[in-house]
Amino acid sequence: MERRGRPRKYTHKYRCPECGSNWCVKNGKSRDGKQRYLCKECGRNFTIGAERLKKTESLKEQALKMIAEGSSISAVSRILNISPWTISTWIQREGKRLLKEHEKKAKTFAKKFEGRSGRNNNFGLLV
Repeated sequence: MERRGRPRKYTHKYRCPECGSNWCVKNGKSRDGKQRYLCKECGRNFTIGAERLKKTESLKEQALKMIAEGSSISAVSRILNISPWTISTWIQREGKRLLKEHEKKAKTFAKKFEGRSGRNNNFGLLV
């Protein structure tokens, strides 16, 4: 079966950072004037050379420990030279992760004592 319509335009210079496809087309310019591309395979927009700089896990742990010990977000951001927005995002994500972990443990705890509901409803504890 023959494809109808225009043939695909392949950009052999650039590959999509998400899926690795070379079926990318120009898609306007970014705010700072760099060329943007659109991957026709996965639909991702990307700019060449705009790789995000990730913070190390040890830096993230250090920031969260400082917050847990009572330091303010602004103090931690000044000391570690990290944006306060980044630190607050880390706190939110860690809180969600801990909440899911807590809910999972609560469900296993409830299942463990489900069979004992026939006895006094005190989970087998002596009162």
